Amino acid sequence: MKTKPINAMQQTITGLAVFILGLIILNTGMLTLRTFFYVFGIVFLFMGSSKLLGLILSKIRGIKSATSFVRICIDFAIGFLIIRYPGMPVWLFGIVCGLYALLNATIRFVNFYILRKNHAHGQYKELIVGIAYFVFGVFLLFSPMLYVSVVVNIIAVFFILYGFWLLHDGIRLALSIQKKNDFKRKIRITLPTFIEFLIPTFVLGEINKALQPSDVHTETILSYEERKSEEHTDVEVLVHMSEEGFGRVGHVDLAYKDRVISYGNYDPGSWRMFELIGDGVIFTTEKEGYLPFVIADSKKTLVGFGLKLNENQLQAMGTLVDQLMDNTIKWVPPFYVGLQDFYASRLNYHVPTNFYKVRSGRFHTFFVVGDNCVRFVDRLLGATGIDLIKLYGIITPGSYYEYLNNEFANPNGFVVNKRIYSSNVEINGGKNET
Repeated sequence: MKTKPINAMQQTITGLAVFILGLIILNTGMLTLRTFFYVFGIVFLFMGSSKLLGLILSKIRGIKSATSFVRICIDFAIGFLIIRYPGMPVWLFGIVCGLYALLNATIRFVNFYILRKNHAHGQYKELIVGIAYFVFGVFLLFSPMLYVSVVVNIIAVFFILYGFWLLHDGIRLALSIQKKNDFKRKIRITLPTFIEFLIPTFVLGEINKALQPSDVHTETILSYEERKSEEHTDVEVLVHMSEEGFGRVGHVDLAYKDRVISYGNYDPGSWRMFELIGDGVIFTTEKEGYLPFVIADSKKTLVGFGLKLNENQLQAMGTLVDQLMDNTIKWVPPFYVGLQDFYASRLNYHVPTNFYKVRSGRFHTFFVVGDNCVRFVDRLLGATGIDLIKLYGIITPGSYYEYLNNEFANPNGFVVNKRIYSSNVEINGGKNET
């Protein structure tokens, strides 16, 4: 479970390899894509052949095979179609990319509507990006073979930028340019958003495999702790992970001065668009009572990243918190009746909690792929200069976990400890999910 420190040489070589791969894709273009799908087809034929051989051997030995003949036929059919009709997977790839672009356009348009309604800044940027996604998506849907080469070039540029970023960080680490208290805002090239959405689920699986029941201290919620130094941490970012429902995407909140401050879609009366949108609600509560509750109530595992901040940074963040809270109004969740109540009611019943609704501006409206919990925490940490600036896409709990985990693995990073909170404790004889 121990986090492996980032090796400067390894990161530099990886960055150089990714950078060169991007240049190759940019120069070869569609040839790379067609070669990839051709190899993909051969892999399916090989899988079908190996399964068929295994099925024949099982029949000879009189053993029941776990592989069905239908599955073997499917593998052969996919492999044959890809190799016999090489344009088909390219066409499908273009269609999928077109649908993905239209999905992003829809998200941008909804963000534009919310920001415009709340008179918040950044609305026209969302509109322009949304129009660009929409136009590109329509072109791909109606002429996938004609415009898929543009997608390949975009992928190549991504590899070039991502490789350059890895190369840059590797060199800085090797030369020890970054100091532990060097909190400069940096634009980061991150993984694609659809991959980042999967990170919490993947990490939770790794945690469950690494922490066997005998390794977990059942009398405490702190199951694991790793430190780079013995420095006291003033701020802890808590990344929530769960195997159920929306918990698979994750959630992020902030522990500050022994209290937790969280932002989310906590008012069920304001939910719209399948609970993706609602009134922005902030709550503050005691960390000591909150952690056991949220773990037991929602069957969650939390990963906490401790940040070492100086007095000026703490003061700047405290000032920003006060400014945000000045723009709120007290809100009381529905009275608690039982375990099937909504999350805010259950939390307020078990742990005394103060709830507030944002009155205006940014965060007045919560949107799961817009102004969400991660963007709120990122805004708070922005006062210290360590917020995550992405060139594209949505800031997700997965992207924030990756960002903070890399900082912990970096010997010069600002994250000085990492904790895993989990427990088998139940509340009042039962658990319930948010």
